[in-house]
Amino acid sequence: TETMLQASTVRGLRLTNVLRSTQFFISPLHFRKLSSDAPDEEEGSRAHSLAEAARNAGKVKVLDLTQSSDLTCMNLMCEKVGDPCICRLSRVLERTPNVQELSLAKNRLSQLPDAVWTLKELRSLNLSGNSLQDLSPQIALLTKLRHLNLAGNSGLQLPPTLPECLEDIVWEE
Repeated sequence: TETMLQASTVRGLRLTNVLRSTQFFISPLHFRKLSSDAPDEEEGSRAHSLAEAARNAGKVKVLDLTQSSDLTCMNLMCEKVGDPCICRLSRVLERTPNVQELSLAKNRLSQLPDAVWTLKELRSLNLSGNSLQDLSPQIALLTKLRHLNLAGNSGLQLPPTLPECLEDIVWEE
């Protein structure tokens, strides 16, 4: 089946609504692969694990945790062992205030830690391929957020207020 896209404007921002999709979708508009290398990057500004982010806390600008085993509960005493877990993610995000790009794609997350909404420098947030049902109204606190990818979160409801600076949203109804 072919992917059908509909682009429209809602409250002044460009919205790409994926009507039908049989495979993972990334908007061609502004999203780029977070793991691509840029020549002028400061050492430690990219992290691909929670440990790496914690080691370089203040320097991390890009945190790519796409399909990360770091977001799976490994605590044998926890009832969520083997399931998605945001406990460690929350602690690391609290220590990495300069993150500008965050990808939590393909992690089966059903909720996000409140620490996400404290990332004042965040410009791009990729939450695609998870199990989110709603998005916190606290997203409005992200005053620099330009790009938001919510594709693959079946039944996700958007909050009534979104950051005014948003340029693109990708999501499925």
